[in-house]
Amino acid sequence: MRRHGVVLFAVLACGMFAAAQQLKTTNQNGVLSVPRIVRYSGTVPLAVPAGQREVRVTFRLYANATGGSALWRETQTVTVQDGKFAALIGAVNADGIPEYWFDTNQARWLEVQVGDEPVGMRIALASVPYAFEARNAETLGGKPLSAFVLRDEKNTSEAAGAVTSLTTSYATLGSNNFVGTENIAGSLNVTGLTTLTTSDIVSQLFWIQGTATTGGVIAVKAENASSSGTGIMGIVTSTTGNTVGVIGRSDSVVGNGVYGVTTSSTGSAEAISGTAMATEGHGVGGYAVATTGASVGVFGKSYSASGTGAIGEASVTSGSATTYGVIGRAHSGYGVGVWGQNDSVAGTTIGVRGTVGSLTGIAGYFVNAAKGNILVGISGTSKVFRVDGTGKVYANGGTVASGADFAESVAVRGPRAEYEPGDVLMLDEESDRQLRLADEAYSTRVAGIYSTKPGTLSTNHDIDSKALEDEVPMAVIGIVPCKVTTANGEIHRGDLLVSSGLPGYAMKGTERERMLGAIVGKAMQELKTGTGVIEVLVTLE
Repeated sequence: MRRHGVVLFAVLACGMFAAAQQLKTTNQNGVLSVPRIVRYSGTVPLAVPAGQREVRVTFRLYANATGGSALWRETQTVTVQDGKFAALIGAVNADGIPEYWFDTNQARWLEVQVGDEPVGMRIALASVPYAFEARNAETLGGKPLSAFVLRDEKNTSEAAGAVTSLTTSYATLGSNNFVGTENIAGSLNVTGLTTLTTSDIVSQLFWIQGTATTGGVIAVKAENASSSGTGIMGIVTSTTGNTVGVIGRSDSVVGNGVYGVTTSSTGSAEAISGTAMATEGHGVGGYAVATTGASVGVFGKSYSASGTGAIGEASVTSGSATTYGVIGRAHSGYGVGVWGQNDSVAGTTIGVRGTVGSLTGIAGYFVNAAKGNILVGISGTSKVFRVDGTGKVYANGGTVASGADFAESVAVRGPRAEYEPGDVLMLDEESDRQLRLADEAYSTRVAGIYSTKPGTLSTNHDIDSKALEDEVPMAVIGIVPCKVTTANGEIHRGDLLVSSGLPGYAMKGTERERMLGAIVGKAMQELKTGTGVIEVLVTLE
């Protein structure tokens, strides 16, 4: 006796009794046809609260006893009476249970889940003898009647004694070969690889469209439960032309052109993955073409406490070409290229953050190609900070620097390595705008002190000039550490300091007639003997 793929259930598993009855139907000739709906009876688990009259039950069909993805599934809300319920599997959809899952005579298993309770052991399905053969009686050679053309006056030549057959396109579902246009109503289940070809590079190989203009319309929805799987992957292998991996479109104001969901909580799962092989292709392109409303081209959102709404990553680690993790462009006269916003009114929030790990990297890089304002800072509704196109800084509240003096970048005689912070400097008599270590007592050519940490550094060079690398910052006003000696007596707070004969050191001035134009500053700390470094208020006189 042959056994084929029409199902009948009778199993006891996981504390639930399943007694299924096959609902047989007949065609117009009275021949037994394939059942599309199956009756299922069961009991609810103890975890379901007593007295609950309705529960949600999910039925899943599998090709294996364990593991694998569901071939078909259906969710119903059933009525519970005395802890028992009954359901007609396949009654939700007008087409019932898809018959093609039983065409290959392969074994099938049913999984039943009540609410969010854990699923039990899958139920093996038994076949009904002769039912498959009865179904085949409705076809000719496995093909439906629509695949053939009946002979009539238009395609028959009786005089020649020959019959000319008209060519008709049809779809052979078993081998996934589609010729011409195929319209499919209801669910389409495909196993294996479906290949579509076209000679026109701009044609749509596979088109799915949601045309409703209201409601939560979804043109394409992909779900993947694997920890390393992909919901939708769009790949463009052409290296020329305006190629696109995936296009999703929705005409509804609340619809989704493409909606990808991955339910795995671990692993590197991707709901939507777009890959472009073209030199100017897009892995995923999001376009908001509406001319009104707050439309969004790409929207990323995360509800996780440590999640990220959108990540843009450039993974190339070699080469000299500039790569971009994220590019934001706006072509509108009032547009914004990149907008960072944090709506939280509490916590240490950040609108936009840039981070680099390279020593020569730049965390934030701003360019105004038209030479206008480079940066504008707004507090509330008022502008409080601005950097114009020349690099000039405007700040309503002034500036606060961690340094303690105003310094000028100056050239020095000899290598810069011969100088150190705290050195007393004097004008070099051998060159213009150049200094050297002060080594004359009471010198009127004393100019300032090598600044340890200037609050403001001025220069006549551009900020990227190589000349700055050979110059030193000289404090001309403010409080700075200074190298001093007690060669002219102990130094006390408030003593006037002048240059000494020890190169780079200051000393207490005692000869009033020689101090005019020779004072470098006032001591703010004391030194009893020897040499050392003390805080000095620079007051050139």
